[in-house]
Amino acid sequence: MFLRIDVSGGLSALLKVLVQHVDDLVRHVADFYVSRLSPRTTVVVFAIVYTAAMIFFQLHSKIPPWRENAPIDLLNGCLLWMLSIVALIMASLTRHAPQKSLMWLLGSSVLGLVALDEIFGIHEAARHVIDDDDPKIFMALVAAIALLILVKVEKIRGTPLRLLVAGYAVQFAYLMSDLGDGDFFDIRFGHRDVLRIVEEGLEFSAMSMYFIAFMFILFDKLHEGHGPS
Repeated sequence: MFLRIDVSGGLSALLKVLVQHVDDLVRHVADFYVSRLSPRTTVVVFAIVYTAAMIFFQLHSKIPPWRENAPIDLLNGCLLWMLSIVALIMASLTRHAPQKSLMWLLGSSVLGLVALDEIFGIHEAARHVIDDDDPKIFMALVAAIALLILVKVEKIRGTPLRLLVAGYAVQFAYLMSDLGDGDFFDIRFGHRDVLRIVEEGLEFSAMSMYFIAFMFILFDKLHEGHGPS
């Protein structure tokens, strides 16, 4: 005669205990940590993690940051896509004011096109037709005009305004570093590759600041009349 031991009941009870402990842990984390994060803090944390991921992937990539399809280029393109989506949401939220909605819709379209260019390197592929620096100069001018209109129309103040100003300042520094690689003037910054890395870092930083600013503007719009976000 064989001795038969039924352990199914014990395993079931153990599984229930483990599930209960996991559920308690999740509730504890949600109650004491996640629920205490404001929307703005959450976006800043996301931006920090996103930047850390970019640095990690770029350091482990064989493609230099100034080459096409480098991780920093692809993730910068993703940032532009996110900016485009936020602008599209703002267009929907301001549909009661047609002019504002149209402004955001046009902004979303332009950002989407710039994202495509960043990811697929369209203007780099057209170097035989136009100078590589011309689109960057044009986009800097467009960005300046667009930001002035945005600030005036949406009456942006406080932290979002400071982020937009800082973002454009960094974008302008990126443009100067790009023009200073010998095309218009020379910036002496050690090895030329160091200047290229700084250039790509400035571009990514500018887009990150714009993204945080846009998210803050979105939160302010969503919480309009309900206190600060």
